[in-house]
Amino acid sequence: MPTNDERPTIMAIKISTDTDIVTSAAGVIGFAPRESIVTIMLTNDQQMAFTARHDIADNKLHNVGAVGESLDAQSAIVVIVSEELDAADVEQLAAQATTVYAAHGIAVVRRLHAPVIQYGARWTNLDTKDTGLVDDPDASTAGLYSRLTGGAPTDSRETLVADIERTVAEYTGDDYARITASRALDELSTVITHGTPTEVAPDELAKSLATYSRMGGFRDAILRLALSERGAAAEALIELARHLRGQDRAHLLTAAAAAIYLTGNGGKARMLLDAARTAADGDLLGIGMILTRVLESGIPPEILAEAIAATD
Repeated sequence: MPTNDERPTIMAIKISTDTDIVTSAAGVIGFAPRESIVTIMLTNDQQMAFTARHDIADNKLHNVGAVGESLDAQSAIVVIVSEELDAADVEQLAAQATTVYAAHGIAVVRRLHAPVIQYGARWTNLDTKDTGLVDDPDASTAGLYSRLTGGAPTDSRETLVADIERTVAEYTGDDYARITASRALDELSTVITHGTPTEVAPDELAKSLATYSRMGGFRDAILRLALSERGAAAEALIELARHLRGQDRAHLLTAAAAAIYLTGNGGKARMLLDAARTAADGDLLGIGMILTRVLESGIPPEILAEAIAATD
């Protein structure tokens, strides 16, 4: 298992050609975007500062530009993914992105369009008018990274949301923790590593974890465990949360959101927070509120990692 410093982050992925960029658009956000604007913000040395996706209909270019400015992004690549817009509308949207980002001190260095991000789709460079074909998103560097961190880039957003929201039979046992806090953490570690707990039923483990998560110290212990396991920790927590409802389910999904954000997958982190908010009838507590602000502000995952490590 790699250490935290060795574990790849989304900022470490390098892409260069137009084909690379368009093909990787799914991998860098964790799912295949549709009718979307994908922005890849770059630092002065041409490394990724962060990536963002929003629906064309929502048009959050000013928000993305503000986050890029706060992170000292110097340039940006814009990928417009749309089957519905005609050529003139695509050009107009690209021009708008250029103007908005320039107001935040960010130069748009490449503007690309593709109808969809899937193998064989034709992309167009809106500046040079060069065209090409999208490669296999799953085989791209960003796609392989996405799989390592709990995603499949060819999945649609709807597919990922449906999987997160899938539940199994609800835990109906005692309304309190069935095992000690230390054992619950040990069993969670076992689930992360092997996929199933050793001596306790998964639904009982889920209930115990949720019960203890109401205490800040235990919640922090789960997040510290996620520092070393990240994507695997997120998937384990998602599976366990399927047994729960209400605030109990929200506790585990929020922890999963933090864990997946530590991999750089902000898109899936937002989906998990949305699912947690739904489970809790709109009321996210503690770390959920903090993580929401982290995502809205574009705070890099490693800053969150440092904050979690400091709780030890």
